[in-house]
Amino acid sequence: MRILVLLISFFLQVAATHASTPSLICNYTETTETAFVVINEELKTITWKVENKKTHELKIVDSNEYYIKARGFNIILSIERLAKTFIVALASLNESDELGAEYFTGVCS
Repeated sequence: MRILVLLISFFLQVAATHASTPSLICNYTETTETAFVVINEELKTITWKVENKKTHELKIVDSNEYYIKARGFNIILSIERLAKTFIVALASLNESDELGAEYFTGVCS
């Protein structure tokens, strides 16, 4: 009976751990702006928002215990889990249909 109780409590703890969605607060190194990142690995999505700007829903394309890579229409996000750093590429087309990009880096807490 004790083993059954221990197994049930173990499974409840595992379920509670997987139910929580981690969120990160990231700061740009170039500016004082703050980005909010909510990672939902079950739905394979990341919500990315920079202070008072538009919220972006990104699709996780690759993840493991070391990193997460996600993409949106014009955003590519890479988060290094252990170092808690991120790189964001914002891509756009100019009038000549040439692809340009801006890169931002920062640290998440």
